Amino acid sequence: MNQFDKKHLPGKPETQAVVEAMIRATEGTFVAGLRSVIGHFVDSTLDERILELIADIFCYCDWVEDISPDAVDKVISNIIEGQEESKMSQAVRKAVRKTFERIARESYIDEGKAEGKAGSIIQVLNHRFQTVPKSVEKKVYAVKNVDQLVQLTGQAVSCQSIAEFADSLKSQE
Repeated sequence: MNQFDKKHLPGKPETQAVVEAMIRATEGTFVAGLRSVIGHFVDSTLDERILELIADIFCYCDWVEDISPDAVDKVISNIIEGQEESKMSQAVRKAVRKTFERIARESYIDEGKAEGKAGSIIQVLNHRFQTVPKSVEKKVYAVKNVDQLVQLTGQAVSCQSIAEFADSLKSQE
């Protein structure tokens, strides 16, 4: 990515925006360079395809740089001026908000899945050993990776004791 000069990117404006956004996200300067990234879209028709592309750019940059919707909204309101551009600003803001809402929803769903799996593990352990120490319970609920929780479910079913399960929890840390 860094082989490209941000001022002389090849391709259509949309391609330039994508490449510049990726460069800036990997450098940690996406929000600071948002004026330049959004500037690529000024002459674009903001049809559904372009708004989806903008949303995807923000999704990628949020994943890489951990940007906040408020920071982005503040920058957008400062960089886009004029009547026609104001419409663009509103369309871009809407696309960005939709993206952040989707990210939050997906994160909430993932958290719910993890919590449900952790609860199932505790139920299995309670059923098998009649009691689960609070320290073990806390450690199980602290695991947020669903794949790790699936492995722990197998351990909960096959372990010979709570101590053995606690040892397998230590290997997950």
